[in-house]
Amino acid sequence: MFSLNLKSRTVKSKISTGMKKYLSIGLVLVGFLIAVNVKAISPTTIFSDNFGANGLGTDYDEINWNSWSNGGNSGDDAEIRVSGGGNDSASPDGERFVVVLGEDGYICRVINASGYNNLKLSYYWRGDSDAENDDDGIVEYSTGGSCSSGSWPDLKVYDISNDSSWTNQSEFDLPTSLNNSTFRIKFRVNSSQNDEHFRVDGILITGYPVVTDTTPPVLTLPADINTEATSPAGATVTFTASANDETDPATPTVSCAPSSGSTFPLGTTAVNCSATDTAGNTANGSFNVTVQDTTAPSISLNGSNPMDVQVHNAYPEPGAVVTDIYDTGLSATISGTVDIDTVGSYMVYYDAIDSSGNSATQQTRTINVIDQESPSTSDNVPSGWQKTDVTVTLSCTDNVACARVYYTTDDSDPATSTSSFVDASNSWQFTVTTEGQYTIKYFGVDTSDNIEAIKTATNQLQIDKTFPVITIIGNNPNRSYINMYNDEGATASDNIDGDLTSNIVTVNTITNNRKVGNYTVTYTVTDSAGNTTVVVRNVTIYGPGRGGSGSTGEVLGAETGPEDNGASTTTEETIDNSGDTATTTDTVIYIQEPAPAGEVLGAEIFKFLIDLRFRDNNNDVMELQKRLTTEGLFTASTTGYFGPVTRASVIAYQEKYASEILTPLGLTKGTGFVGPYTRAKLNQ
Repeated sequence: MFSLNLKSRTVKSKISTGMKKYLSIGLVLVGFLIAVNVKAISPTTIFSDNFGANGLGTDYDEINWNSWSNGGNSGDDAEIRVSGGGNDSASPDGERFVVVLGEDGYICRVINASGYNNLKLSYYWRGDSDAENDDDGIVEYSTGGSCSSGSWPDLKVYDISNDSSWTNQSEFDLPTSLNNSTFRIKFRVNSSQNDEHFRVDGILITGYPVVTDTTPPVLTLPADINTEATSPAGATVTFTASANDETDPATPTVSCAPSSGSTFPLGTTAVNCSATDTAGNTANGSFNVTVQDTTAPSISLNGSNPMDVQVHNAYPEPGAVVTDIYDTGLSATISGTVDIDTVGSYMVYYDAIDSSGNSATQQTRTINVIDQESPSTSDNVPSGWQKTDVTVTLSCTDNVACARVYYTTDDSDPATSTSSFVDASNSWQFTVTTEGQYTIKYFGVDTSDNIEAIKTATNQLQIDKTFPVITIIGNNPNRSYINMYNDEGATASDNIDGDLTSNIVTVNTITNNRKVGNYTVTYTVTDSAGNTTVVVRNVTIYGPGRGGSGSTGEVLGAETGPEDNGASTTTEETIDNSGDTATTTDTVIYIQEPAPAGEVLGAEIFKFLIDLRFRDNNNDVMELQKRLTTEGLFTASTTGYFGPVTRASVIAYQEKYASEILTPLGLTKGTGFVGPYTRAKLNQ
């Protein structure tokens, strides 16, 4: 049988008008040949036998017809039987069938399949009720030797104890090694007893005529494939490639490299496919698989976001993880500045780009530089009693900056809502001016509102600015005759310390009360705060009677006995270079002046023995006014009162004799205070 197979191809060419006629004739011929080919590919019966030939009506013990051979047993090997009862019921193919007898009988014959391919075998078979499950019916083939020799591979093996009915063995492929060849086929029984048989009927072998085929199969390949990478290795790509052949009853197998399901790397890879038909014709084709990376990397931040960092502490950058469907080992580019020394919020930025140029979505982290440390405050409250106003400094330190220090002075707990405070505007100081005892409590608050625990000053603030009071017992000034003066002393008291009489220190200049003259007795006392009071008693000792001893003379206008002319109290003054008078704050001297002494008989000049100052009112002031009048410096009435006019005159006198009064003191201007240098000049 002959057939021609044409496979169509798409051909693009220019066809001349003169060729159209011949083309039409060719197409008709092609159509005819295709029709012939369709018939040629139907299967052909190469061999068949239903064992019902020759019109036999009885069983035959031996098979010696239609080129079958038998053997295997020492006795009967096989026989044809007519259908009967039990195991010998008619087969689906007719009344007659062959029985291959046990123990080792067989039937065998030569099959000539030259010129045929794709061979198939089918038949009906049945076992035997006497057979056991280890008794077999075997179908074998051989390509050489004889029915009783050579190699006989199995085609099928059956358990012939299964004898309930005939079994249709549908067609199955014979080995391709038997195509277009001559071979033997054998049906054999392998049993333990000679009454255990293998029945066969309707044996059929078909095949397809061998056709000369020079046309390769037709490949059906996918179009070029574009896909996204799914891993660093690329992407796994599956595809379907097929082939068909018009002359091959079986579909040719397509082989592609790389195969479907392979992992394709990034980029374009050519897939080469081929299919070969049974005639050895091969078709080749290819398509491209392109793996691309258009997916951006992904950035995942490590650590917390936002992140808090204590001011002045190092910022521990936790970093980020970058993942990509293709690239490995990518790292993020980190930018942004965090000032760890300044409280505030800062942004840190994370970026990444893969090898394909895909940029990740930028991630940001908020860094909050915070201050959670409270300030620390100390004080300079002095210990012991203070005799002046006290300025308390509450020194506040903080890792960022202090805002305020709140305080109380009455031992109550300070609060931000009700208490006084100090800050940088007042140098963190407050001043206590009122006398008393104070327990100071305080706490600091920084610019981040961190609050310090309340502290209590170690020292209690104690202020006493009041000087003790000394009261002289007896007269002051005191006038006594020789051998008559006896110091009566003084008492002292203080607003804080109470009675300080026992603390009075007395300095008495009267070393001999038998000597006429002017003397002083000084009483000094100091309280716990250091306030010192000094009081002076002025004592004048007279001789007996007018004229006395003659050395001091008689006091003009004086009574024969001592007389108290009253007392005046003044505050001791110091003099600075500016000529101003300032009152000292630590020592107060109360001076009670003696009564007017008058002019001593026979004396040339009045002796100024005590210092004189503004607002004094005594006889010595009157004598001073007289003296200044003689100098032409005092023009008012002499009253004995040291007023502004007297002071101006004293200043003029001091500046007139500046070299003797002021220069030794390092002064350039008069002070209006009549002290030792001024008295020395007046007494000349």
